[in-house]
Amino acid sequence: MAGIPHILFLPSWYPTRVDPLNGIFNRELAQALSARCKISLLHLVFDPGIQKVEVVAEPLPNNGLAVVVYLPRFTGLSGFLRNQYLYLRQFFKQVHWLRSNRGEIQLSHVQVAWKLGLYAWLLRKRKGIPYIITEHYTGYLPADGELKGRKKDRSLKLLKEANAVTAVSPILADELINQGVPAVQVIPNLIHPDFFSVPIARNPREFFRFVHVSNARHRQKQTGVILQVFRDLILAGHRAELLLIIPDNAWREFEGQLHQADLSSIRHISPMASRQEFISHLVGSQCLVSFSRFETFGLTLAEAVCIGIPCIYTHCGGAETQFKPGMGILVDANDPDSLKNAMVQMLDSNAFQPEWIAPMAREIFAPGKVLDSYTQLYYKVIQSCAE
Repeated sequence: MAGIPHILFLPSWYPTRVDPLNGIFNRELAQALSARCKISLLHLVFDPGIQKVEVVAEPLPNNGLAVVVYLPRFTGLSGFLRNQYLYLRQFFKQVHWLRSNRGEIQLSHVQVAWKLGLYAWLLRKRKGIPYIITEHYTGYLPADGELKGRKKDRSLKLLKEANAVTAVSPILADELINQGVPAVQVIPNLIHPDFFSVPIARNPREFFRFVHVSNARHRQKQTGVILQVFRDLILAGHRAELLLIIPDNAWREFEGQLHQADLSSIRHISPMASRQEFISHLVGSQCLVSFSRFETFGLTLAEAVCIGIPCIYTHCGGAETQFKPGMGILVDANDPDSLKNAMVQMLDSNAFQPEWIAPMAREIFAPGKVLDSYTQLYYKVIQSCAE
């Protein structure tokens, strides 16, 4: 195939003014892939605050382009039907504009089957453009089980009929195969290059900060259990700080459950869109704590070890499938005592060496490996469909 392929990148999750933190990793993947391919990104989102369609185009590196379409949301039964028609019409309108102005599209790459996988499927049916899906969603995992009913059936149909499917972890790939997807390639999440260029974290032992980063969704992240275990450590005489980077509404709920005296060693900051600000908080910590019941990757865990921060983590299907001994302590997500023992061990031990953790993690999660895997898959699918 002559030249680089033109990829229609379709993230079902993407940061917008409606939700600035949603799917930041998808934007970063599109930006990175634009160094290898011609990337035209398209995302549609309903915005209840507007009365008419707004289209915002912003450049990506290396002549890439991201187009975000803000759609007014109508209410009621008739509103639902109008919403679906508007979404469909705008999708094909913007695809037509991209093909007219940026050239023919060889492949659609969907991030999360529902809902843009449906439109990639329709685009293949109408225009013959093949599509692949990268799945991130925990809803397929039995421990989560959030994806069910018709939405699950439709999502699985889109996955089964895709030209290729990838998943961000082995456990998710295995589960998709168990549910009838014929073949799934594991390609992990991309870790942004900034995590590979900052100095390796090395902080004085006299100050010990645990950091927990999550959406604080209790049935998955168990942030409340982490808080309780940390409070027990403080009451037992251990000296440490817990930094929570969680949504404001979740923190207000925890504040209402905590006594004022319990808050002196606990700090909260809101999740931030600035990567550099986030990295500065990681660099200033000694250990990242995760107590998840299930994950499909565990992005913050991988980011932490790439700058030398050891982790407390669970066997939940996430990044621990690629962790090496010495990067942290594996605990049982159903046993708070194992979390407590791990936190005490972190406080009392010098066994976890950032100078060893970071180079090993940077080799495991090297961005070039992810980009190589995707571009090779692009060429393979495009070539096979052309024959």
